[in-house]
Amino acid sequence: MTDNATENAAHRSRALTATIATVGVSAFVAVYLFASVANLSPVGVAAASALMLVVISSPILYLVWYRPLREQTCQAEDCEEVVGQMTRMVSVTEFSDQLQTCESRDELAKVVSAGGSLLLPTWSGAIYVLDADTEMMEPLTMWGGLMIDDAEYSMTSCWALRSGKNHLVSDPQEQILCSHVDPEVKAAHMCIPLSAKGKTQGILYLESSVEDADVRTVEFLGQKLAESIGLAVANLSVKEELLHESVRDPLTGLMNRRFMEESLFRELHRAERNDTTVGVLMLDLDHFKAFNDEFGHDAGDTVLKHLATVLGSHIRKEDVACRYGGEEFLVIMPDASHEEACTRAESIRMKVAELSVVHSGKRLPQLTVSIGVATYPDDANGSSELVQAADLALYKAKEEGRDRVYSLLRSG
Repeated sequence: MTDNATENAAHRSRALTATIATVGVSAFVAVYLFASVANLSPVGVAAASALMLVVISSPILYLVWYRPLREQTCQAEDCEEVVGQMTRMVSVTEFSDQLQTCESRDELAKVVSAGGSLLLPTWSGAIYVLDADTEMMEPLTMWGGLMIDDAEYSMTSCWALRSGKNHLVSDPQEQILCSHVDPEVKAAHMCIPLSAKGKTQGILYLESSVEDADVRTVEFLGQKLAESIGLAVANLSVKEELLHESVRDPLTGLMNRRFMEESLFRELHRAERNDTTVGVLMLDLDHFKAFNDEFGHDAGDTVLKHLATVLGSHIRKEDVACRYGGEEFLVIMPDASHEEACTRAESIRMKVAELSVVHSGKRLPQLTVSIGVATYPDDANGSSELVQAADLALYKAKEEGRDRVYSLLRSG
């Protein structure tokens, strides 16, 4: 209690004492006069005096003591609630600052999970992010022991996304549920759109872990969280798009030459440390210049895209397929032996020969590809030397008639 509060309490106590004393004396005098007229006994006079004192002092007690005390208690409760709200808002600000510094979606998922559990301890949650290409909502992270299907779902499955407004459900038995929510759910929950930079970024799903949850109260804080998360997702999407443009070939979608050089340098250093191997395939479409001259560059671009698709579907997850330049492609195969690299190259060559490409309604001639194979450390000790070895093997493949795989090591 502050000094002013203490002084006020003391003042009320003195006022209460003086008031009760005055009322008591007045009541006793009044009763005494009445008793004298009515010839009451001394016991009757005392009882009547006590009754009169209680009747008169009760409202005074309420006005002077109880009501101020109740007001002070309510003020303390309100003050505590305000302090709690301010603390949560400060935490939201700190949470937002952390989100905006995330460099990847993995980091974002960790920050959101930790922040969601801290700011809404009695609510579990999940974040779904929109895939702009498929227009599907993909799960990014969940927290608080939420048990829901982590599969992707369409935008039309969520009432919040369809209406552009928060969808609050306090009674799942009586209200409409989103189709992406478990129909057996019994807890209060809500869907809040994640929007930033004029676009829908995803959805924040919150589900209460306690009964009789007040969704309206939580909605305000949830909205603040959604605004921060939506902005963070939008910023990351911009970063990812810029990164994609900087390392991807715009025509084929494969990695570009710059990325290839950095990746090969890194893989060779790792192979040197771990005493492992790295395979490199250099591919070139046969007679591509003549093909372009006869069918046009648009048809040539279509063929290059089909070849990129073959490479993407016929390499391992850890392999890196790149467009080296023009009609030349390069594949980096970490931890691949010379035999494994040659086998993979032959598989790609056969798949290309089976391609049936249609452009502008016309079926194009059959395609073939020549492939040169080189491996570290069998054919070279450095990245540039390894690429040169693969390029030399490719030259030999063309020299021997094209549509074949050539390996310097096998030939030697």
